[in-house]
Amino acid sequence: MAEAAVSFVIQRLADSLDRLEFHTDVRREVERLQDELRRMRCFLRDADAKQDVDERVCNWVSDIRNVAYDAEDLIDTFTLKISPLKKKHFIRRYTSLVKEWKQRSQIAEGLAALRSRLQDISASRDTYGIQNIGEGTATAIHTSVPSSSLELSLENFRLLRILELEGISCGRIPSTIGDLIHLSYLGLKETNIQVLPSTLGSLCNLQTLDIARNLHLRIVPNVIWNMRNLRHLYMCGQSGGFLRIDNLKHLQTLSGIDVSRWKQNNSAHLTSLRKLKMRGNLSLDTIAIFDSISALLQLRSLYLRAEGAEFPTLSQLGSLHSLVKLHLKGGITRLPSLQEFPPNLSQLTLEYTHLEQESIEVLEKLPKLSIFRLKAKSYSKEELGISANGFPQLEFLEFNSLESLTELKIEASALPRLEIFQIVNCKELRMLPEEMKLLTRLKTLTNFFALQDQASMRGSHFPYSR
Repeated sequence: MAEAAVSFVIQRLADSLDRLEFHTDVRREVERLQDELRRMRCFLRDADAKQDVDERVCNWVSDIRNVAYDAEDLIDTFTLKISPLKKKHFIRRYTSLVKEWKQRSQIAEGLAALRSRLQDISASRDTYGIQNIGEGTATAIHTSVPSSSLELSLENFRLLRILELEGISCGRIPSTIGDLIHLSYLGLKETNIQVLPSTLGSLCNLQTLDIARNLHLRIVPNVIWNMRNLRHLYMCGQSGGFLRIDNLKHLQTLSGIDVSRWKQNNSAHLTSLRKLKMRGNLSLDTIAIFDSISALLQLRSLYLRAEGAEFPTLSQLGSLHSLVKLHLKGGITRLPSLQEFPPNLSQLTLEYTHLEQESIEVLEKLPKLSIFRLKAKSYSKEELGISANGFPQLEFLEFNSLESLTELKIEASALPRLEIFQIVNCKELRMLPEEMKLLTRLKTLTNFFALQDQASMRGSHFPYSR
């Protein structure tokens, strides 16, 4: 759903304006892009519904969706490459005002280019002959109505298209929710709901359903299969009961599904799925589980959380040729060989994997890896070494809460493209290797000195080991 993608990017832009310190020129472009996306979203509410029956509208919506995805990538670029420069504890090596100005200019130019593309797409409505789409038909609400009044409120908004209740403690959702047949977006994240009414199945035009972070929600009625236009489904790992979703041919995002429910479905029918987040015991029916994941030919992002047992063999992931982002949380007895990793993997995050040095010797040879995060308990040894020519494409490296790590060793010619190195809460790592001086492309080292005596560490001085 293009509207959902645009809404998501609008929210991310808003969050960025709140969280990050933009320079005036970049902030202005962010706000302009935000305004343009808001105007475009009004037209999308009707266009999304018509794209299945009108090829002209389908092409127009596809163009907008691509801009939204590009905007999301640009936000990620800013967060990774620009934002760390503004944190309190950091060192910038080989930096200058000219370089910093160039980075800001590139972001501003990228935002301006996206806004120009949106304006061109908007103008093309006349060319496509769809100029009247959305005029005077869109209705939305971001409500803070208490649960006792919610049912009465819903009766007053029968034409509602967007209902966002995130963070509002509702307890329950009234069955009259099923009367809002025009809803395309329903946000129930962190609403403390315990029961979902079966009337949700009447929402045949729904394209985004978010029920994440509802810890007391144990049963989801088996009615989601009726939402045949659903694009994005965010769950909370509920495992009780049968839940059919494999007829949702437009589903692009599936987050928080328990493996027991995943196994109830035929994943080969989920031909549009791009993002999958799954949790549970992956050691039972291992071959069937990973065969079902391998059937997702369009999958670009995969998060797996092993619960109740360690990860089984992950060798079948090598068949995921479209996968670029992989996040694994849980113990790993044996890491896949180099040939068993997805061939186009560029982003890898590990948590609670308890890896040792031999695993690093495999990971450092991944040919396209550009972002690598080692988070809590992902590495269990005191010493971590990176070999000569290791991580040839890596630009971003993060060590986070590696409690055992006391020494880092880097051989000459390792990490030739590294630009950002974040070290967070690694309390036993007190020194950096002398070879760090050879990382000529390194621009940002964040948080390393947060645990050190600031008075003795100024400017570009590094506490190198000898």
